[in-house]
Amino acid sequence: MVVGASDYQGRSFNEGFGSAYIFSASTGTQLHKLVPEDGASCDWFGRVSAIDGDTVVIGADQDADSGPDCVDRMGSAYIFSASTGTQLHKLVPEDGAPGDQFGYSVAISGNIVVVGTYSESAYIFSALDGTQLHKLVPEDGAPYDTFGSFGRSVAISGNTVVVGAKWDDINGSGNGSVYKFSASNGTQLAKVVHNNDDDIRYTLFGSSVAISNSNTVVGSDGDTNSAYVFSDWLDSSDVRIAPSEPVAVETKTTTSPTCDDCKDGEFCNYDGPSGFGSPCELCSDVEANSPRGCDTMNLPDKGAEDCKQRCFASSSSSKSIAFLMSSAAVLGWSIIL
Repeated sequence: MVVGASDYQGRSFNEGFGSAYIFSASTGTQLHKLVPEDGASCDWFGRVSAIDGDTVVIGADQDADSGPDCVDRMGSAYIFSASTGTQLHKLVPEDGAPGDQFGYSVAISGNIVVVGTYSESAYIFSALDGTQLHKLVPEDGAPYDTFGSFGRSVAISGNTVVVGAKWDDINGSGNGSVYKFSASNGTQLAKVVHNNDDDIRYTLFGSSVAISNSNTVVGSDGDTNSAYVFSDWLDSSDVRIAPSEPVAVETKTTTSPTCDDCKDGEFCNYDGPSGFGSPCELCSDVEANSPRGCDTMNLPDKGAEDCKQRCFASSSSSKSIAFLMSSAAVLGWSIIL
């Protein structure tokens, strides 16, 4: 597996050279460290990555390939061998320009690499020799209308390329869309938009995309805060498809927890200093694992008493580990199949 570290060696957020690491998925052992042969400040090499078999693709969307560091931002992508860690090719678009941020998204399937930009385009390359094969742009969109964000998410499986455009306003402000292309010839095959039956704005449908064979997942990290799972939803000759009722995986709205929600192995801190919105604390976190620890945690009197009662009144008190999920979590930000 490959893991990126886009700000490696950076003294500040804008000075990161970047790197990536290859690990064994079975043992967790680091196998190689990847750095570009022409790495420089502000490249952000490693911000995005993808791997298939022995081929690794790394994006560096801030790379100043044709201008001054930290200013040009034309971007680039690199192909490495996973088995040796050797750089094989550097990818740059034939018509690249400053500000494109080529390498903002990357994907690979077999010998085909897809690289997206921040500026309304995506490109298909050969992983074998680094040759640019096709440039992808939406048939119904201005190529450099950055509010559409076409190209900021890409995915590929076999001969099918999926490109997201989360700010597309076609079915309401910022409701987004997803395009399907042929990898072999670069032809646009279909466009899908959010059905938006509830007239919601800024759903950002297409903020992330993933595809495996006929199964496609589309993230929608805006107001819907959801992800949509489709099977064969893009397998049509129609230029545009609007799904009538996609399958959604959504976060659940829950009320704020109270002391009544504390489980075995927890006590109620009664709004103590480490509550952070939840009144339930773990007994295993009590200092020295003894009743005396309840008095040294700066808890209110009721919290200290509840701590002693729930955690230490019986030697058989159970201990548990709670995994808390923030109510501010954004579902659909990133996905992979």
